[in-house]
Amino acid sequence: MEPLELDRIRCEVPRGIRVFTKRLGTQLTVYLGKRDFVDHLDRVDPVDGVVLVDPEYLKDRKVFVTLTCAFRYGREDLDVLGLSFRKDLFSATCQAVPPLPEEQRPLTRLQERLLRKLGANAHPFAFTRPHRLDGETPRVPYPPTAPPSPSR
Repeated sequence: MEPLELDRIRCEVPRGIRVFTKRLGTQLTVYLGKRDFVDHLDRVDPVDGVVLVDPEYLKDRKVFVTLTCAFRYGREDLDVLGLSFRKDLFSATCQAVPPLPEEQRPLTRLQERLLRKLGANAHPFAFTRPHRLDGETPRVPYPPTAPPSPSR
């Protein structure tokens, strides 16, 4: 199964709350309250949401949610040339179904409302990114529009 990417999420507005969704057919839907998460220097916004799984599709399988934080630089139209202007900074995975006791956290207001609306087949997930990571600052070798210097 291919990963669900945040930049392809469709926006829904149920009852005045903005919720971003991504569906995989009718079997799996991911709900997030926002797409942009900010590093405030002293803390990082937590990532929380709900995954809705069709029980017929699930059967005895597990569902994992993976979060990848990426730094993008350069123009996106150059990505078609085979060059990647993206650096993955952080990646984490949590098991959403069945939930692991050590990964359960207090529910956010958004999660409570979504769980109440979506019913028993909805499962919350949350990620908290570590504040400081080694090698956190990506180094861009040169501006993507300028050629490298001849001394390289």
